[in-house]
Amino acid sequence: MAIREGPWQSKNDHDFILRSLRGGRRADGRQLGDMRLLRMVFARAEGQASAEIQLGRTRVLGVVTGEVVPPFPDRPTEGFLHFNVELGPMAAASVGEQRNSPLSVEIARVIEIGVRDSQALDTEALCIIGGEKVWQLRCDVHILDHGGNLIDACTLATMAALRHFRRPEPASWK
Repeated sequence: MAIREGPWQSKNDHDFILRSLRGGRRADGRQLGDMRLLRMVFARAEGQASAEIQLGRTRVLGVVTGEVVPPFPDRPTEGFLHFNVELGPMAAASVGEQRNSPLSVEIARVIEIGVRDSQALDTEALCIIGGEKVWQLRCDVHILDHGGNLIDACTLATMAALRHFRRPEPASWK
C-alpha cells in the first residue's frame, strides 16, 4: 500500500512519515514492531459499568448502561444492544462542531458489526421473561483524546465495559 498525501496531511508531514518509516521508526518514535502502551481503568455503579482505555496517546471511555424494557413482538426472547460513539472537537480538532461526525458513525458501525458477527454477546441471554421483559444494553463510547488507532481503542473500551457490566438484582427491575 502506498502512502499518499491527502487533505488531512501537509507535504512536510508526508515526507516526515516516509523518512521515519524508511529509518525503521514510526512518526511517534516507536519501532515498527512495537505496540502502543495499554492502560485500563474500570468502574462500576448500579446498572452501569465503564472502562477507560488509554492506547498510546488515544484515550477512550466506554460506558455500558442497562434497563429493563418490553421486547419486540417478533423477537420476544431477545434483548437489545445499542452502540453510540462520540468524537468531539476537544478530542480531535479536525472534527469541528459536528454532532455526529462521519468518523464516529463509521466507528460505531464497525464496533456493532464486530460484536454482533462475532456473537460476543448473546442477545437471548438478555431475556428476563419471554415476551414481557428483556434487558436493553446501551454502550456509549466517548473519545477523549484522538492519538490514532481509534477503532482498536473503541473496540477495547466497548468489550471491556460489556465484560465489566453486572445486571442489577431482581428487586430493582421494574
